[in-house]
Amino acid sequence: MRSTLVTLVVIALPLMSSAEPMSLHPDVTIERLLGAGSNPVRLVKDPVDNSLYLLKTNGEINFVDLEEGTLQRLYRSTNHTLREAQGLAIDSDGTMYVSGFRASGNTQTATVMRGVIDASGERAWSQVATTEPFELSDSWYNHRVNDVAISPDGRFLFVNSGSRTEHGEVQDNNGAFPGLRETGLTAIMLRLPIDGEDILLPNDREALRDGGYLFAEGLRNSFSVAFAPNGDLFATENGPNRDMPEELNWIREGHHYGFPWRMGRLDTPQQFSGYDPTGDPLLLRSQRNAGNGLYADDPDYPPPPRQFTDPVLNIGPDADKFRDPESGEVRDASDEGVALATFTTHRSPLGLVFDTENALGGEFQGAGFVLAWNGGSNDLISPLGDPGQDLCLLKLRREGEGYTTTVTQTVVGFVNPIDAELIGNTMYVVEHGGSRGLFRIEFPAAITAVLGEESLPQSFLLEQNHPNPFNSSTSIRFELSAPSTVELTVYDLAGQKVSTLVSGFREAGSYSYTWNGLNDGGYAVASGTYVYRLSTPDGHRQKKLLLLQ
Repeated sequence: MRSTLVTLVVIALPLMSSAEPMSLHPDVTIERLLGAGSNPVRLVKDPVDNSLYLLKTNGEINFVDLEEGTLQRLYRSTNHTLREAQGLAIDSDGTMYVSGFRASGNTQTATVMRGVIDASGERAWSQVATTEPFELSDSWYNHRVNDVAISPDGRFLFVNSGSRTEHGEVQDNNGAFPGLRETGLTAIMLRLPIDGEDILLPNDREALRDGGYLFAEGLRNSFSVAFAPNGDLFATENGPNRDMPEELNWIREGHHYGFPWRMGRLDTPQQFSGYDPTGDPLLLRSQRNAGNGLYADDPDYPPPPRQFTDPVLNIGPDADKFRDPESGEVRDASDEGVALATFTTHRSPLGLVFDTENALGGEFQGAGFVLAWNGGSNDLISPLGDPGQDLCLLKLRREGEGYTTTVTQTVVGFVNPIDAELIGNTMYVVEHGGSRGLFRIEFPAAITAVLGEESLPQSFLLEQNHPNPFNSSTSIRFELSAPSTVELTVYDLAGQKVSTLVSGFREAGSYSYTWNGLNDGGYAVASGTYVYRLSTPDGHRQKKLLLLQ
């Protein structure tokens, strides 16, 4: 995550591979779904109807039509005002939250916007929070505000604000900010009330703490943030150009995770008097920064503030290569019988996602997954012999005051994958650039019912329409546990009946009907939000759908 605009690109993208990604597990399949265009950054599902959305760094939010294999652009940066967007989250009522930044000269502001569907069916945008202007460096290492995650109770937004330095060195932006390393608003995890309005976040660490906005510190760039099924918050962390492990952290309130003094349970040597980078076995001369003065004897390096929290420990078998800090030799941690904290250096882990609904079957149920951005052709990771650019299965286990995890390669052969999302037992993975785009990965499904009479619903059930939003037709599915008279009707938000799809007697079972956006007179209705209602003698159920003409 080493760049300015996208906050993770360290070098030019490699040539596109002609080979397709490949599953290493016999029960997991993968296929390419569609080309995602340029600069996708987030894949997010709407929990209301399990529809999928794609955010691009230019602020575009696209609906992913999984049936047609197409993208439909719904919103531009002119809607939510963030021309450089990095994070997207959607809460249980379909409200969107977008995080991003605005740069002006040698400073930036970070902002979180909220988009709520109003009575007209349009999404109205307002500001949750913005920062005071804070200082940029003139380097690759402005990691920016990027990911945003919603707490399981729906009360808070967790927002990562990355560092402005590589490893805590002075970055004065050509003398504009003498002696400056990090600022009050960098290298931290923020916690914001989800219903906040126009919160102004100060560029002052203690003021953030006093306001209840500072959740955790010492995070270089937690580009991917996600909650596990048990409600614990985790974040991936990419390390510096020095060969130090890249972390997975269990993020807890008030904890400090070590940056810039400690990364991957290794101390940053620049903090110690007399450091000589030319003799550092973890700093290869071929690596960027090795000879440009960023690694140097630094007598003014500040002392560490307090005790640090260690990352999750990787017990293998994969993504656990490291360079011996004494000899410089490359080793495999699990082969050596030791744990690594956490991943092979320079993998740039991201796309963290958990099976929070226990929808996956077998060994995958309740597990986590993580992508690796960098691959074997990258000049930083290639000496380690780690292929990278893969999807790994994480099996986390609580151990006292921390976690361990196994890490197992599951799919290989991506080209700069950047995010992943789970919908049921299907995972979607998007690559950052090129026409290969977005992939669909099928995992074994959890076993939930036995076929036969017992599979009939215990009461009548109305499912969310699909696709949603739609612009030509959409399917509405319902189930009956017993024979009954039913009526399936579409209404506008004023309560006026628009179309009757079903009216009559039906046997027990499952049914699916299509609405093509026409009223009972055969005329097309206007774009907007509508309500569809299933009524039986036992009661009624209803849901909303969104028509885009």
